[in-house]
Amino acid sequence: MLAAADHCIGLVESDHARVLSAADAFDRVGYPLLRAVALENAAALLARRGEVVAARAAYTDARQIYTNLDAAWDIKRADARLRPLGIRTGARGPRRPTTGWQALTPNEVRVAHLVATGKSNPDIAAELCVSRSTVQTHVSHILAKLGCRSRIDLAIQAMKSASADHAGSSL
Repeated sequence: MLAAADHCIGLVESDHARVLSAADAFDRVGYPLLRAVALENAAALLARRGEVVAARAAYTDARQIYTNLDAAWDIKRADARLRPLGIRTGARGPRRPTTGWQALTPNEVRVAHLVATGKSNPDIAAELCVSRSTVQTHVSHILAKLGCRSRIDLAIQAMKSASADHAGSSL
């Protein structure tokens, strides 16, 4: 209760140090979500004071907790809240290639394999419970990413990929 009180008083008084202290207290008593909320609030207070580096550090910690808790909604909300204050997380890690099989999303891979088996767009749409338009969009993206001109080219590419994968897995 003391941590919650410190958190609230810190917010009312715009005292980022008190909010950070509350975040530490939430950590000590095992309340990760409340710690993340306090860190997010501290990040907002710090950003408003122009302390962007400290704000980004606090929010990075909060975002990691949200990620660990699989709190996707909280991440989206906090990102939207802090973006206008100059706190952006940006994409981290390697980017997906723009061409080749590695460029395909998991859904596009599924569609590509169904196309390779000879299924039509309506059949694929029914199997995946998506619209025909969605399937057509996936097929267009797949053809572009793989450099194919037709569904037959795609089927040939899929067979080559499958045989390469199979050969690599048996080594």
